[in-house]
Amino acid sequence: MINNFRRETMINKGPLFASVAGHVLLSASCFLAAAMEANAQDEDGEIGAIEEILVTAQKRGEQSLQEVALSIRALKGSLLEDMGARNFVDYARTVPSLSFIDTGGNKQKIVIRGIATSARPENSESVAVYLDDAPITSNGGTSGENGHTPNVNIFDMERVEILRGPQSTLYGASALGGTIRLITKAPNTEEIEGKVDLSASNTRNGDSSVIINGMINLPIIEDKLALRIVGYHRDIGGYVDNLFLDEKNVNSEKTTGGRISAKLNATDRLTFTARIFLRDLEINGQPTSERWGDFEPLEQYRRFKEFNTDNLAQYSLLTEYEFDSFNLSSATTYYDRTNTDRDDITRLIGDGIDTANDVRMPLVNTNQSQEWFEEVRIASNEPGFIDWVAGFYYHKLDKNFTQDIPIDEPTAVYAEGVFGVDPGLLGSRTNLFESLQLLTLKEIAVFGEATINFNEKFSSTIGARYFEIEQNFSLAANGIFNGGSSFITGKGKQNGVNPKFNFAYKASDNVMYYVTASKGYRAGGTNQPVGATCDDDLADLGLSEGPTDYDSDTVWNYEVGAKTRLFNNRVTLNATAFRIDWSDLQTTKSLPCGFSFTDNAGNARSEGVEVDLNFSPSKHLQFLAGFSYNDARLTEDIPGLDGRKGDRVPGVPKFTFSASVQYGFPLTSKIDGFFRFDVQHVGTFYDRFILEDAAVAGGYELGNLRMGIQAESWRAILFVNNIWDKRATTATFRFGGFGEWNATNRPRQIGINVIKSF
Repeated sequence: MINNFRRETMINKGPLFASVAGHVLLSASCFLAAAMEANAQDEDGEIGAIEEILVTAQKRGEQSLQEVALSIRALKGSLLEDMGARNFVDYARTVPSLSFIDTGGNKQKIVIRGIATSARPENSESVAVYLDDAPITSNGGTSGENGHTPNVNIFDMERVEILRGPQSTLYGASALGGTIRLITKAPNTEEIEGKVDLSASNTRNGDSSVIINGMINLPIIEDKLALRIVGYHRDIGGYVDNLFLDEKNVNSEKTTGGRISAKLNATDRLTFTARIFLRDLEINGQPTSERWGDFEPLEQYRRFKEFNTDNLAQYSLLTEYEFDSFNLSSATTYYDRTNTDRDDITRLIGDGIDTANDVRMPLVNTNQSQEWFEEVRIASNEPGFIDWVAGFYYHKLDKNFTQDIPIDEPTAVYAEGVFGVDPGLLGSRTNLFESLQLLTLKEIAVFGEATINFNEKFSSTIGARYFEIEQNFSLAANGIFNGGSSFITGKGKQNGVNPKFNFAYKASDNVMYYVTASKGYRAGGTNQPVGATCDDDLADLGLSEGPTDYDSDTVWNYEVGAKTRLFNNRVTLNATAFRIDWSDLQTTKSLPCGFSFTDNAGNARSEGVEVDLNFSPSKHLQFLAGFSYNDARLTEDIPGLDGRKGDRVPGVPKFTFSASVQYGFPLTSKIDGFFRFDVQHVGTFYDRFILEDAAVAGGYELGNLRMGIQAESWRAILFVNNIWDKRATTATFRFGGFGEWNATNRPRQIGINVIKSF
């Protein structure tokens, strides 16, 4: 009864919060409007106005954010620095309709507009993430390892663009819910630049953290050739205690990486930009906690040290040539990534607490992938009656995924007692399960978009992308969990067309309305083998074996939006309402035996609104706010996957809200003071469809505070993250029938940040 009451309370909390948030937003708007009238011109005669943001989301060169008929949130590098954002987690909560399931470290499952079917990070991503001109999210793979995008350091970024809604016409597979573009600063061929960014902090009841970022820009040949080098090191202290090992703060993290870019202006028309991105990450323990027994949110009971390593390298070359009436570009990228993690799954053969102390069962996953990308496109370079872009895309992926449960002799003896058979008779006595999955994927596509500008007020965009995907895979497995050895191979082909239609009406220079209909898709993939110990669980679903693969899923998105500039460009207010019909959705089924698989099952619908507000009543004061409502539900029963018509989609909060205020003030003729306050609310979400059986996460508010002094070339900042010291559940999932795991956010963190530019 207690749990049911708690869930019911959380379910009904959304409308109340929406009402409160609406009143707060309205009150703040009225207050700031009054302040704006009183302070429309500050002491030195300068009027506050919102700086124009240029974006390249439509791949046609730079366009004003307010002139693009898309739902986009763009965060400039200066804003990211103001808010103290270091990576995805730091800025994501400020973007309406963008949410994520955060299991800590390097594992965040990104969700835009409710396109998610699992609260676990293993499902293939529904959001495409690009670093400059190349994706860093694979659009095909094996369930169990394909569900998280690397959390990239965003120091020295030009901007981050978040495109909400399907973007498959220009950005291909995985852009089912939207696209995130990380755009680095290009080398400056005119002058030497440099920056050092240092921070040190301490987490309550946890270890200290140190972050070092540096950048130098070197013109080699003035106006012709320049080199830009970025390096960073993160030593992040842990805050979760392992009770079994009697070790504190086990989830520490170390990351070392950098970017090197070189730009050559070969002629007035021809430019080459080469980039190298390297990153090595090591996490010394998982930040999750068991939610049974008497464990507190920041306590775990693991029998050995867990870890996660993630090493990646990206090499790219961008070639651009400017013709008289159009631009030609070619982006070639090679991407290499190796990810390994070791988790404690001893609970599969015992309760994990009372089991003999010398029994240990690790699950070791290792994924290696190598990818080639090539995109060639041409685009109009002068505004005209028709603005257009067209291109060709090629992608080749090779993946090698291994999964093992290596054990020692005491564990083998214990397992023999559990299963009633010597593990060595069904494989290796020292490996309860071992599997190897090989996947090759090839994708080609042609795409194009054209905007017809009928006059100064009316325009219409038509676009389409034709794609072909071919996959070949093999799966080999052995061990007692698999019931002996097995080997299967398979292949598959997919093709299709993803159209887009958009109509925009510019009511004035400051007001634009638009409607869009677009289709998106996500490629299918292969499943890990489901072991013989799961035969009874599969039979309950009417299956004789686990599915070896799954197909692509698709969405149709319909939206209407408005973009406005008000009060002499001191206010921008953008709003969008959307409906997404989702077919053949890829869904993860977790079996009581501990295995899981992905399958296509049923349809869903996601409906909602998103609002972005930017107030700048004076040059010293800025107010930002964002709100989203997202109701994502099944539109039919999915009996085999425990889904019923009307069930909420897992991993999707109904309401999110964020707000920030930043105020600067002069202290002397050369030094200014400033403070910034950020607050975010994330509504509740669930780990599965049937709510009475679901684990609950979300339902929290977090606040961050930054204050300091600055001059022309330096800043000194005191910051407090999680000022209320909340223990928020940022992810939750059940490990088959063996209990619930939760991930909890970092406790209050206090630190200093010093930035020096030259």
